[in-house]
Formats: sequence, structure tokens, C-alpha cells
Amino acid sequence: MNYYKNGESNAKLYTQPPYEVNEIGWGEFYLQVKIHFVDLTLSPISIVHFVKLNTDSDPNNIPPCVVNETYEEIIFKNPTVHFYNKFLQCNNTKIAPHKFQEHCTKKKKKKKNTKKIRN
Repeated sequence: MNYYKNGESNAKLYTQPPYEVNEIGWGEFYLQVKIHFVDLTLSPISIVHFVKLNTDSDPNNIPPCVVNETYEEIIFKNPTVHFYNKFLQCNNTKIAPHKFQEHCTKKKKKKKNTKKIRN
């Protein structure tokens, strides 16, 4: 089902960071993500990502963004020597936090360090 007007395609192509999709909507659905690598010896991989554009919060207290974090991991088994060397040479420069980062990580409450005295 295509919800875009005028028959527009809902496929998106991102070739450089940030690999971030910004859309406005409401609902929950599964999104197919296909990752192609610059190294053509590696086959593209597909992952399914659950997207949640609505919140379970109180409708009277809606947060500025909806957060539904997941963790995806890609493991390269037996990479080619060329790929492995390129991977080790990659730039590990840290990037600035995302503008909605404060909504993404739940801060754990610290327990107070108290001692109970028994009589």
C-alpha cells in the first residue's frame, strides 16, 4: 500500500552519513532496510526494522519525539584481507550527539548510599 501522493515512491537512498530518515506520520510498521557495501566482494544484506511513530504516553503529555530504540549488529565472518585492512583504517572520529539524544537513553536512578543501624 502506497500512502504517498501522486504515485511517489516510498523508497529512499542514502549514500553517506547520517543514514537517517525523517518522515512525519503516525502508526507502527515493519521497514525493510537493504545495506549495500562499497566493497563489492560483500553481498548486500537486508534487515527488518520495526518503526513506531506513535507514543504510548498520555495524550495530554506528548513528548517532543517518539523513541523506540533497537540494536542491530552486523558481524563480518572471514572478511577478505583487503576489507579487514580497510576496516582497521577507518576513521573512528566521534560525532556530536543527535539532537534528540536526551530522549533516547533512560538514565538510571542512583541508589542512595545509606546504612541501616540495627539495635
